[in-house]
Amino acid sequence: MKIQDFYIKIKDFIQSRPAVCLVLAFGILNLIFAGLLCLPIATNKFGSAGFEVSFFTSSSAISGTGLLVVPTATYWSIFGKIILLLTMQVGGLGVMTMASMLGMIVSRHLGLTTKILTSNDIKGSKFGELGALLRIVLVTTFSIEFLITILLIPRFLELKENVLDAIWNAIFFAVSCFTNSGFDLSTQGLGTFTSQWSIAIPMIFGLEMGAIGFPVIRNLWECLRMRSLKKLSLNTKVTLLFSSVLNALIVVWFFAAEWGSKNLFGEKVFSNNSSHAADLLLQAWTTRASGFAIGDPSQLSESTKLLSEIWMFIGGAPASTCAGIKVTTVAILVYAVIAELRGREDITAFHKRFPSSSLRVAITIMIAGLSIVLLFTLVLNTMTPDSLEVVLFDTISAYANCGLTQGLATTLPAFGHFLMGILMILGRLGTMTVAAALMKRDRVHFIRYPEESIILG
Repeated sequence: MKIQDFYIKIKDFIQSRPAVCLVLAFGILNLIFAGLLCLPIATNKFGSAGFEVSFFTSSSAISGTGLLVVPTATYWSIFGKIILLLTMQVGGLGVMTMASMLGMIVSRHLGLTTKILTSNDIKGSKFGELGALLRIVLVTTFSIEFLITILLIPRFLELKENVLDAIWNAIFFAVSCFTNSGFDLSTQGLGTFTSQWSIAIPMIFGLEMGAIGFPVIRNLWECLRMRSLKKLSLNTKVTLLFSSVLNALIVVWFFAAEWGSKNLFGEKVFSNNSSHAADLLLQAWTTRASGFAIGDPSQLSESTKLLSEIWMFIGGAPASTCAGIKVTTVAILVYAVIAELRGREDITAFHKRFPSSSLRVAITIMIAGLSIVLLFTLVLNTMTPDSLEVVLFDTISAYANCGLTQGLATTLPAFGHFLMGILMILGRLGTMTVAAALMKRDRVHFIRYPEESIILG
């Protein structure tokens, strides 16, 4: 009887505080993967990697960031690399999403508790839509990763790798690409095999599919199946519009400001302008997402670094493999400004009206994100000899789970590595999820205070 009572209490807690459970699940799973990376069998050196390195690496992998303190290709053994692969995959899909998919496979249906947890992990999804959405998540993820793997195997074979190594490297890279993790197994750097459009295009496709979010992919699939664009949701339209604008702006800026840069790609020699364009396009595209370092971010111009920081902070779409404050947050703020300039009370887009609560949520996410970045920047700046510009760049990259770096992690002490790991997890879970886990949102307020205006502007 006591066991049954305990089970009921746990179930009631999950149903009443799903955000808390999501944070706990992510944290516990991260510690498990860190523990596995601590095993001596996980490294190529004699002895254990130590909890500091393991925690930082697992946090980077499960959050889809890609920041490193040790080289992935040479430091970790095949066992360690398999653990990293699993960590990236679970983190990219989401802890509750992964658990729900396994539950669907076993029982063919979702329980109420699982639906509550999953709806919190896949933001904006209704209970009735979760089953179909999870199937889309599963099919989309493994289909895209399989496609990228097939496209990359010939390129790895061209690098004179044997068939098994080529397949393994392609699988690892495909998962890292779609989950926007930024890990790679190349000992000579990623730029050794990216200067071809046959590589750049599949990578960009995988990165963008991971960045637009699973709800958008599902909606696009429905429209394709019905051969009609009338079923496009407002979320899909806004996400695709602002993602396209952000991608176009950053690509144009990179080509205008960084074309012909002698330092960005080091001593790499391009056979023609086309290969140079492929690398530059890929470097620009990864700014909001994976953080694959085709070139050296520290060699970017100051203006490009600033723009990259803004784009990293924005990130991808909700329920995607990206972090940041999300493109829809920026969209709401932009549409709010347009509505205010036009003297309109309602915030509208595509002949639809946003709920009044959307603006409050967007402002909260923006201020919370800025506050977290500012706080960690100030703290980390006291621990390193690096300049404030380097600390700010890498802090935003960690929070946004981007992975571009100017080398901050190499100069931080052990405590700084733990702080960076926590920051990456905060970015992956999202500020609203963490905030909801720390406070009750279901309080009823019976008192409304009198209204009075203050002077603005």
